[in-house]
Amino acid sequence: MKYFWTILLVGLLNVNAQETPRFKKSSRNNLYALFTHDHSRITKYKFTDADDCYSSGICIASINNKWGAVDFKGKVKIPFEYDELYGGYSYLMTVSKNGKYGFIDKTGKIHIPLIYDNADELHEGRAQVLLNDSIFIINTKGKRLNIPLETYENFTIFNMVVSDVIMVEINWKYAMVEKSGKVLTPFKYCHIKPTYHDLIEAATKLRVSEGWCSAITYSGQGVLNHKGEEVIPTIYDDVYVLPDAKLVETTKGLNYFLYDLRGNQLMKSKDYIDVKQLTDTLFEISSENLTGIVNKEGKIIIPPIYNDSHFLYQRLFQVRFTENETNKYKLFDITGKPVIPFSCQKMAVAKNGTIMIKKDNQSTYQTLDNDGTLLFENDFDDLKSFTLADFFIVKKDDKWTFLDTENNLITDFKYDDIEAFDKNVNQWCLLRIGSKAGVFNEDAQEVLPVEYDRIYLRMENDARLFEVNQKNILNYASFSYFCSNLELLLQKV
Repeated sequence: MKYFWTILLVGLLNVNAQETPRFKKSSRNNLYALFTHDHSRITKYKFTDADDCYSSGICIASINNKWGAVDFKGKVKIPFEYDELYGGYSYLMTVSKNGKYGFIDKTGKIHIPLIYDNADELHEGRAQVLLNDSIFIINTKGKRLNIPLETYENFTIFNMVVSDVIMVEINWKYAMVEKSGKVLTPFKYCHIKPTYHDLIEAATKLRVSEGWCSAITYSGQGVLNHKGEEVIPTIYDDVYVLPDAKLVETTKGLNYFLYDLRGNQLMKSKDYIDVKQLTDTLFEISSENLTGIVNKEGKIIIPPIYNDSHFLYQRLFQVRFTENETNKYKLFDITGKPVIPFSCQKMAVAKNGTIMIKKDNQSTYQTLDNDGTLLFENDFDDLKSFTLADFFIVKKDDKWTFLDTENNLITDFKYDDIEAFDKNVNQWCLLRIGSKAGVFNEDAQEVLPVEYDRIYLRMENDARLFEVNQKNILNYASFSYFCSNLELLLQKV
């Protein structure tokens, strides 16, 4: 019986002896030592860094930035001479020395020579390796396997229209690779990812069909094209690719940038750059009181040097800028060609494309067609610009009136002021004579006579509602103009 208990005790001791040890770090010198499961120290505090202990019987650590391994008793099994050592759970471990990678076993014997430029850990008897700008898969004997990269589970394929490329990861660094195995980018990215047109990610919104990918390194974010070229360098804090245009907004510190996807910088600002879609192909870009127009390819149509711009009904752009503290105006077509080859002090464009201007240093106002040909010339004192209207608003002898595009007065010069209700419905005008107010619509009709003390406009379900009040009348009247049948209704509240 005593002999039996002796054998049992020895057995238990052997089981405990095989318990996996672990590394502990000293708070005094920041070095690591190996300890048993019951906290008995196995080695001195001599390791500058530590990985882990594996069931295969080794513990991976480093001494003075050189990696090696000891067994569970602290005996050196792999000499501390490698720059990298990982994959302790595999039959063969990956090591690197002097920039070259290979594979060794648990005794330190080299099984696959250190000839590769990079190598992943062994997985199910296979490993992906990089050699001379080409990536492929080898077995445990170092033989290259004819396995299509896109079928290998460690790869992610990007199905782009322009080309199919594969995202490859080695040691937590990513690169872009062709199906043939040709490496297009260095293995330096923390992440590479294309984003579908209808899928919004945290930092990007990309079209895979165009062949661009977001890319992130430890130094910043950028954009790669399908050739692996950094069209936007990976130096920015944030990158956002506009979903409907080949434009990229980036930030770095307190600065904002706008690029096209060829890498050309379109705008730089210390304020947020706003991009507003005007048509299917045209976008307004603005920041810090400067505005311009680009198309969906990122080509500048009107440079962002103007104070503001208005996209008119006639597919024209009216821009304003300041010169010697005076507002000046220019007019461009949608290709960026000047409609009028000079700047103007005053400018208004009617719905049919007729233009009224006042040139610099001239007292008269000229009416032009949309080709710039002179139609009429008048001696007015001032001009107001209301879009989407078939008339001009002009002033003479301190009174305002309406002038049609055939140079006919619609009313006498009788109004003290004419102004728009709102920029979205500014073809409807608020009329003033003295302290009284009325309304003039886009059909050149005085739909509300100038006899009210106050008039307020609000929009409800495609209808314009006017609330008015007259002196000594407590009730309000609501005037509703219905666009569907042009019917004007008066309803006492």
